[in-house]
Amino acid sequence: MDYGLYNANETISSKLKASGINRVTFGDPSEFDQNKNGVMPYSHMVLDGSLMRDATHVYNYRIAVADLVDSNNISPREVFNSLTLSDNKEDIFHDLAQRINKFKSLIRQDLDIIESTNEIDLSTMGETGQNALIGYEFTFSITVEAPSIC
Repeated sequence: MDYGLYNANETISSKLKASGINRVTFGDPSEFDQNKNGVMPYSHMVLDGSLMRDATHVYNYRIAVADLVDSNNISPREVFNSLTLSDNKEDIFHDLAQRINKFKSLIRQDLDIIESTNEIDLSTMGETGQNALIGYEFTFSITVEAPSIC
């Protein structure tokens, strides 16, 4: 298969969506949806370089996955005090970690991908205040067959 960068981007995007991420964007990190107009959770990926070998290409990505904090959620641990408002940050981090794990599993099942990152180191990211976005950022690499030159 003539894989190339476009197909690598599409594969990663489709696997993120299949793992429950509603929208995936690609490009400059500053283009991450700061206006929070998207359907949550969503992801933004940036090509962070590539390594071209004779028969394969390795594409390195920085991927951010985020969700919107609901500051009106009442934590189950704080149900006894109905005046205490909490948020769903812990739920978001748990949910996104599960989705990233599913993404990794789906990538490993793809027969067109020769190799992918074995371990994913999740770094937390986030904002404070109302309508805050929180989530994870991680690096991810895939190795694919080098595209043929006509």
